[in-house]
Amino acid sequence: MPVKQEILEQIQHAVANDATGEPILQWADDMQQETHHESKMAAASRIHMHKQVHDGCREASEEWEKAEMALSQVLKSKKRMKDPHGQFRLPAFDGEKPHTAPSAELSGLDSEERSRNLSQTRSAAVLERARLMRCRAAEASKKLKDHAKRRLRVKISEILREVHRRQNLRRHQEKVWTFREERHKIGRGPAASIGDADDFALGLGADEFEDATPRRRCILDSLSLEELDLVRSNPRWYLESMDSDFEDYDMSGNRERLIDFFTPARKDKNVSIECYAQRLRARLAAAEAQDLHDSVPSQKRSWQAFGESSGGFSQSYSSLGRAGSAQTSLMQASTTSLPADISQMSTVASFGRREPIRDDRASPTMQKVWEKRRRKEERDAQILESRRLAAEERMVRNAFNVSQQIRDYESTQSKYKELHQLRMAEALERKAAQDAQERLAVLDEVKLRKMRRALDIADEQLELKRDRVSDALKVWQASVRRCRRHAIAEERKAKANLESRQEAYLARLTKAGKFRSEKMETQAQKNDKLKSRIQVSLMQQLDEQRKLDCDRLALETEEKLEAARYRRYRNFNKYNFLERAFGEQVPFDHKFAYTSSLKNQSRLKSMSSKLNLD
Repeated sequence: MPVKQEILEQIQHAVANDATGEPILQWADDMQQETHHESKMAAASRIHMHKQVHDGCREASEEWEKAEMALSQVLKSKKRMKDPHGQFRLPAFDGEKPHTAPSAELSGLDSEERSRNLSQTRSAAVLERARLMRCRAAEASKKLKDHAKRRLRVKISEILREVHRRQNLRRHQEKVWTFREERHKIGRGPAASIGDADDFALGLGADEFEDATPRRRCILDSLSLEELDLVRSNPRWYLESMDSDFEDYDMSGNRERLIDFFTPARKDKNVSIECYAQRLRARLAAAEAQDLHDSVPSQKRSWQAFGESSGGFSQSYSSLGRAGSAQTSLMQASTTSLPADISQMSTVASFGRREPIRDDRASPTMQKVWEKRRRKEERDAQILESRRLAAEERMVRNAFNVSQQIRDYESTQSKYKELHQLRMAEALERKAAQDAQERLAVLDEVKLRKMRRALDIADEQLELKRDRVSDALKVWQASVRRCRRHAIAEERKAKANLESRQEAYLARLTKAGKFRSEKMETQAQKNDKLKSRIQVSLMQQLDEQRKLDCDRLALETEEKLEAARYRRYRNFNKYNFLERAFGEQVPFDHKFAYTSSLKNQSRLKSMSSKLNLD
């Protein structure tokens, strides 16, 4: 990049202010040329760098598009394998073209159009990915919707299946009870009750009555209050899942009656779930009590009253007591003892005023008895007929209530459907508006990102330009200083050369003047000789003074060495055994002498040699 003219003018003005002369201006021209060449090189390197960055971006976009294509193909294949006939399909864009290599499409475009196309493709890929993520989230929400209801439905199905299995087990035990009891009586087998599951083990409770079935009891015992509230809201959806083989073999409307039992009345729809559960349990208890009271037929009551065919009655009623609960067993124990007492009473009453008739003639007592029995059977028949009519009336009333509930349910469902359609339309409108807002937000974000990127690039370019200019100014300043130092050095060298030439010239002139002048000495020559003698005398005096200082230092050093030797001697002979034994005139013995280091011997020798020389 060429340097601006203003910067060059400032550089030239600074050079003119710092120093003057032709070399400096020539150097400024050379610096301008060098700066121009460096700017060209920087521009070429920058263009090469931009080209490399663009190629790297293009290769990265190609790899990204290939990865997106592979991912979309894998997702489509998985979706096709999971649901080959599904209705959900990703909508294709209008005018969608087959994917081709971006390098082949963008090879004939310039950098701006290529970057624009790449940014559009990238934004479209971002939008498509966001749409796919929303579709997946919607599918996951659909799958997770009503998960608790489906789980409760499966739980109720498992309860009904378990009750059906236990009912089949109890029927099988009742079927083989008579055969096993007969074998036990003749001594060919164990007791009939051994190995069978009792009522507590089966967990079915009392006998299966019309309004108190084991399924209703088990469902009420197994469900919590929250689950029972869900069943109350829509019992048909939860109870229609049971199969036809789960129903009782002797009752065709078990499913409808079970649904009617859990379908709340109008007064029970707004009550709390605790009160609703309490009412259902009270209804079960009342039905059990009523059915236990009405379980003994009229013929069996007449047999109990008059003692006829007591054996067959006891056998049939014993089978009824086995299948029932503990209350039925107590009733069996109380009723099996009645026929013998009543027969004894009838026998005692027959021994009256008249003897018993033992031929085939009609007995007036038996006629009265049979008349009373007939009237009793008529009353029982009337009671049974009234109960049958009441049951039919109750069933008709229940059917009417069910039809009314179905009609109300259908009307509420139609209202719910209309409301659901309105809500779906509003939701679709809101979703479209939200999608539009999301697309606008994405576009705004992409624009802001591009603007930030452009601003960052502009700031980087401006910083690079500033750095280059500052580097050029630093180089120029260093060159100016170097040139100034060079000029000063050249000036000093010129002065030195001039002085040397002048001195040589003066020396030649002096030599020539000496030869041409007279032989007598001048005052200057005398002065020079005097100066030389004074200098020689001063040098001699300084030499003598230096020798005196050396002697003084040698004496001081000798004294210090003598003191050190004395200290070493005293340290070695600490207790002065030699002086006490032989006196102070004992000679030096080298066997008892020592030195702390070899340096002391070399120092003593050097000092002794110096003293000898002095």
